[in-house]
Amino acid sequence: MKKLLLILVLAGSVVFSAVNPENLSDKVRNRIAEHYGMDEEFVITANQEGKVTIEGTVGTLWDFYRMFELASKVNGVRSISNQLMIDTPMLPDELVKSNIINEMHYIRSILEPDRIKISVDNGIVFLDGKVSFYREKKMLQTMISWQEGVKGIVNDLEVLPAKKAVSDKNLKRIIQNLLEKEFPLENVNLTINDGVVTLEGETKTLWALHEIEEQVSDLLGVQNVKNNLSVTES
Repeated sequence: MKKLLLILVLAGSVVFSAVNPENLSDKVRNRIAEHYGMDEEFVITANQEGKVTIEGTVGTLWDFYRMFELASKVNGVRSISNQLMIDTPMLPDELVKSNIINEMHYIRSILEPDRIKISVDNGIVFLDGKVSFYREKKMLQTMISWQEGVKGIVNDLEVLPAKKAVSDKNLKRIIQNLLEKEFPLENVNLTINDGVVTLEGETKTLWALHEIEEQVSDLLGVQNVKNNLSVTES
């Protein structure tokens, strides 16, 4: 087994007052323990600005990303430094690539897998080529993060213009309905220009800030999402 240290710092714009670091780290620790159990050894610290640092070891890149999602759902978390180590088997790059390609062809939401180019260098997966929709780009990254031997992903896939035109006006109405249904407590405004969605406003948690971007990016007709949301004081 070989361990790789990856540092991930994710944050939105923040409006905040000082928080209690000990209380915040305890809340994050409890949230993670709900999914990973108390036997896992994770060191979680926080500062007065709401920055949470997570250290420890996980088995997949997916778990590395999952830690951010869990911590970001805790009120008071303003940014996250994910310093987890990924303990994954050392596999030949060609085997990692072969496993990814085989799995990719079973994912029905990836419409034209032959347009996607995959290379692997020391466990780092590089994605290039073209997809029809942004959701394909995200789906492929999620699938790869589960694979053994994967230590990181560089996703340079290009999203092509939608095959069926979706007007900005109709797309805006669809997104507004999504926000009203799924995120009624968040203060989000949006503008759309040729399928590029710009999000403005405030959310109550870091998780909501990123989840809104994820759900909007999955919609048919969305070519890109510019996330200018900020986390407001809880």
